[in-house]
Amino acid sequence: MMEMVRKLDRLQQQKGFKIAMTIAVVMLSILAVVWQVVAASKAAQMLPEAQMPSGLAQPIEAPKSADPAEVAMAAKAEQERRDVEMTVRLLNELRAARFSSASVITGIAAALGVSLVVIWLGLALTYLAILLVGSLVALPPLALGLSNTSFILPAESLTQLGWFISGGLTLAAAFTALVRFMGAVLSASHPITAVARNVLAEAVRMKISLVFIVLLIMLMASLPGLLDQATPLRYRVQTFLQYSTAGSFTLIAALAIFLGTATVCFEQRDKIIWQTATKPVRPWEYVAGKWLGVATVCFILLSVCGLGIYMFTEYLRQRPAIGEVSAFIPREQDDVITEDRLVLEYQVLVGRASERFTITEDKVAAIRDASMKRYEEEDRIYREETKKSSEPPNRAKIIKEVQQEMLAEYLAIEPGNSEKFTFTQLQQARKLGKPLTLRYTVNAGGNLPSELYRITIWPKNQPPMIREIHLGQPLTLSMPASFVDPTTGDLELRIYNADYVNRSLNAETISFPPDGLEITFPVVSFGENFIRVLSVNAMKLVFLSMVGVVCGTFLAFPVANLVAFGVFICAESAPFLREAVENMRTEEDGQIIWWAWTAEKIAVPIAEAFRFYGDLRPVGSLVEGRILPADDILGAAAVLLSLTAVLFVIGSAIFRSRELATYSGQ
Repeated sequence: MMEMVRKLDRLQQQKGFKIAMTIAVVMLSILAVVWQVVAASKAAQMLPEAQMPSGLAQPIEAPKSADPAEVAMAAKAEQERRDVEMTVRLLNELRAARFSSASVITGIAAALGVSLVVIWLGLALTYLAILLVGSLVALPPLALGLSNTSFILPAESLTQLGWFISGGLTLAAAFTALVRFMGAVLSASHPITAVARNVLAEAVRMKISLVFIVLLIMLMASLPGLLDQATPLRYRVQTFLQYSTAGSFTLIAALAIFLGTATVCFEQRDKIIWQTATKPVRPWEYVAGKWLGVATVCFILLSVCGLGIYMFTEYLRQRPAIGEVSAFIPREQDDVITEDRLVLEYQVLVGRASERFTITEDKVAAIRDASMKRYEEEDRIYREETKKSSEPPNRAKIIKEVQQEMLAEYLAIEPGNSEKFTFTQLQQARKLGKPLTLRYTVNAGGNLPSELYRITIWPKNQPPMIREIHLGQPLTLSMPASFVDPTTGDLELRIYNADYVNRSLNAETISFPPDGLEITFPVVSFGENFIRVLSVNAMKLVFLSMVGVVCGTFLAFPVANLVAFGVFICAESAPFLREAVENMRTEEDGQIIWWAWTAEKIAVPIAEAFRFYGDLRPVGSLVEGRILPADDILGAAAVLLSLTAVLFVIGSAIFRSRELATYSGQ
């Protein structure tokens, strides 16, 4: 038996075998792509593209007559024609999404890449054996579960177990293959790559890092089975994206810190550093190599997790939504698209830009005048005060307070009254022609969940829309892009605190939070936005890897981890810390609250130092379907990479000054 294994191992190491396997795998991949494209094309032929009715193909021109009634009728007819045109475009976009082969081809390409890596590493037969054993273990419970057959466990549990085993083996195989591949990439004869290659080997051998790697693979493999099939599809997708993206990043970040500190501290503690110090390895090369090795491990794990998240999200996308008999096919024949599918396709699996309402010049001038008057009054009171027990008035703080007060007044609508809100710079949204989404939150009284309010949202030159709403909850309303004025690119909405059509008033004044009224619209696809999110997470991991390595150059392992994790926690919690400081009172009845004042002086510099890090919110943007702006990504890259370079210089200087021959690490 052992002789047979040795013969097979020699066979998979031969160049001719590798070439033959490469040709076979490439041919199989081409056949799989062709089969997918042909199958999708045949399925698309069974559902032809939607066409505009012949009578509505051309725009309806305004009549030359000056009769207002005729002009109004022509405008209404043109609006109806545009609505039909938008519906046709929407149907064809959904049709293209339904029969798209992009996700399948991406999966085939990923499998081909991993297969080629495995083949040329001389592990083709080894991985085939692992795949065979894994299939024998995973397929029986999966087949029983999908056939709704119970055996020891319920059918649903068997399905989850099958997916868990197959997903875990796939992720583990991809990780080990990429580790071997990156080890080959780092095989160059240079001190930096040599040190990095040793770190890569340590990541698999070291117990600390191995625990995190196993936890990460188990997390990614188990998440699909935890989704409740009875919930709307959009919530399932958002839940999966939230826990998979945030969970994987958190575990990889923890691994980066632990591995970065451990690989430096343990070498000093165990005196392995003596062997390195006697070789022609300069201090900066040692630090750079350690950082490169840790960053490489993070890159491998992020790539494996990212591909798994993307592929399973696309799989979920092809599942039936609430109200559908199958993916993209509504149960009710009169429905063009179900609400669940509409929200998923145009609010979740996209990258949306947003626009807030514009404050008029008159309102800006009023805020400026009110701020100046209040500042002058508080400054007069302070100058006339003899004891000077309080701080002098802060102009910026006063302006912010006045802005908040006047904005709250503007966003409050009494029963029966209305307020006009104008959203500008929506030319791109109108040009794209995809549905707009109004996101709004209405507050009134104590926001009792038992109370229902009826409000009227009336777009300019459009019929009013009556909505029955729950208080204090984020709500959405879809509107066609044709509502945007073609000349100015503005969308004007008048909101009534009443049912305007039925003339019924609400009991109390309603108000909107400052960030509770905005228009969003899709500008990029989910795949592009997901790549942006991964790129930001990759830059964060590069920074955290350097933090861990630098802490390990001059601190013992426990203290190094404490400092590095402190930096990580401060960076991630910077937005919450800043918000808490803004809402904290430092004075009461003219007296300074010293503990609050001290906390503010400590917290503000920390929050401001990591503002660039915390404000990105890549995971939140992905889950909410919001685009990560390119300017923000480039700005974060500049700051994070600059900080990484500064830490590298500091770490190299510290390491150069160390007495490594006498340091014990204790």
